[in-house]
Amino acid sequence: MQRSPCGAGGRGWVQRPDHAKTKALAKPGEWNRYVITCAGSSLQVEFNGERVIDLDLATSAMKDRPLRGLIGFQDEGKPVSYRNVRIVELPAEPGLP
Repeated sequence: MQRSPCGAGGRGWVQRPDHAKTKALAKPGEWNRYVITCAGSSLQVEFNGERVIDLDLATSAMKDRPLRGLIGFQDEGKPVSYRNVRIVELPAEPGLP
């Protein structure tokens, strides 16, 4: 098993989504779709077409973390598969790092 390059405290939930909502949206045994958009300090997560996280990182518990860094995929120690992973750099917005 590989260790995370993030080190201690470098991983974890950004914000826990509503468990009842995500459970209702989940498709066990099928592919689920996430769209994660981070622009400046704005983070939005869509799960199977429904927004489950809409967060301003600058005012959250994540406010002291850098806006740039590694992208990791969670597996919780269980077999998991990913497909059609795309990372698209958004156009720079004036005044953002």
